[in-house]
Amino acid sequence: MPLTQPLARQIVEVLGSSGTPPIKGIQYFNVGNHSLLDALDQFYLSSYLQDGGAAYKMVIGDYGSGKSHFLYCLRDLAWERGFAVSKVDLSPVETPYNDQRAVYAAVAHNLIWHEADETASDEYGLPRFLEGAVQRIVGGPLSLETVSHPNYRALVDTLELATIDSLAYKNAVLAYFEALIRDQEERLDSLTRWLLGTATTPADTKVLRELGVSGKITRPNAFRMLRSLAQTVRALSFSGLILLFDEVDRMASIGGKAEKLATDNLREVIDRCRDELPGAMFVYAVPPQFINDVVPRYPALQQRIRTPGRFSRTNHFSPQISLDHLDLEENDLMLAIGEKLIPIYETAFAAQLDHSIQYANAAILANVARDVFLDISHRRLFVKSFVSELARQDAAGEHVLAEEEAVAIIRGQVDELAQAFESSDDLRDLTVSPLYDRQGQEAAIGAIAAKMELSPELANTLRLLARNRRLFTLPQFLAKLRGLIADERGEVTADIVSAQELSDEQKSRLADTLARKSGKKVKLNARVDETLIGGMIVKLGSQMIDSSIKSKLASLQNAMKEVG
Repeated sequence: MPLTQPLARQIVEVLGSSGTPPIKGIQYFNVGNHSLLDALDQFYLSSYLQDGGAAYKMVIGDYGSGKSHFLYCLRDLAWERGFAVSKVDLSPVETPYNDQRAVYAAVAHNLIWHEADETASDEYGLPRFLEGAVQRIVGGPLSLETVSHPNYRALVDTLELATIDSLAYKNAVLAYFEALIRDQEERLDSLTRWLLGTATTPADTKVLRELGVSGKITRPNAFRMLRSLAQTVRALSFSGLILLFDEVDRMASIGGKAEKLATDNLREVIDRCRDELPGAMFVYAVPPQFINDVVPRYPALQQRIRTPGRFSRTNHFSPQISLDHLDLEENDLMLAIGEKLIPIYETAFAAQLDHSIQYANAAILANVARDVFLDISHRRLFVKSFVSELARQDAAGEHVLAEEEAVAIIRGQVDELAQAFESSDDLRDLTVSPLYDRQGQEAAIGAIAAKMELSPELANTLRLLARNRRLFTLPQFLAKLRGLIADERGEVTADIVSAQELSDEQKSRLADTLARKSGKKVKLNARVDETLIGGMIVKLGSQMIDSSIKSKLASLQNAMKEVG
């Protein structure tokens, strides 16, 4: 289907503002994961799941590596194969795995009603899904005449004969259809609350009993209800149910008893979805830290997740889908994305760009993004930077970026943050104090990043460090970034400590002298320490020259002790 201008505009807007994938249009710039999607299609979506089998997979990738992007691709493929999809996105402080009822409620609230029409918006929630399903079956809007429609009568007969574990669940679905057709608002409200797994009132209980819907959805029966949902979806002529959880990276930060409970329940979900959910696949998006740090603490969970090798066409039994091993090498992957983004931008704004210039810019930005941010969000950084650069060059004139231009954007923010850390006791305290919990650290560092107007990529990286209780590594992280940027520019940083502030002329002469010695451009990182009395300490790489009066006095004192 040709890309429309409104959809192209939406894609560019989302990618340019945050670098995160848009809800729609992912296929227009997707690259590098086709072998993984093809294997999932061949061995699961087009075969095993259609026959009533069930499976679970884990999508593993660092922050900004494309986990959400991959889940959107899998979602679209599942829709093509006739599956219903629920995609769960939870906040940084939530995880449903410490409560099985919450797992059901998350799935029910996020079940998507999807129309093939690209202009139609997706709608969410089990009630809207049921309404859409019955409208599709009868071929139009519902009315009192629908009750006698042959397709509706066949649907009712199918559901009544279908194997659905919970009779209350089956009755709730049938009653919901009847209430929709007859526009019975009170019944609809009560049934909606029950089907979504939310709290019901005494008045709801009276209505539900009249409809043959007994009890509530609780922790003990929640998985039975989830199984009933999967059975209902298949009875409604869908191929099965795909459950996408894009939130498990949060589990790496919960800790303590909550972590133990969550991992135990996650293990149970894995076991049950594999054995008890007909036509269903659970897919979890997780960071490597979850696999490497959390899972080994729980042997029962580790047994289910750890397998030799990663998922591929030749090893499709493995539950681990690694986004570090795609069809293209890293730089080729980003260049391929950039090549697809150029015509999307042109469609969005009716622009005509020089593809050779912008392809060269994509190559430069890809190199800088990867070198500066290593494995943390560099793909997202590249996408956002490239879309923003397309807009800038479209407005101001096209040219091939000098490498200095690309590096300067990132370098300036890294230096500013490093200086803030060195000068602020409060900021240093935030990174190491045990008085701040994960949520407190993440909120505080996010506010600091916003006040400093840091890029979304750097701000999100800081939040990730806080969420994973690694904010204490900020000095080393910034030093590493500075080193990478310096290497990219052929520079070396010299740390200078002097007894008094150096003048600009002194700094210039010192930098020139050190540059001749090292054979590289030298960037000075200077600070004052009055206790040196006079002179300075110069550290360049592994070499240090201490010409301070403080050091000379200490040497003299030691010599006098030896004489004495």
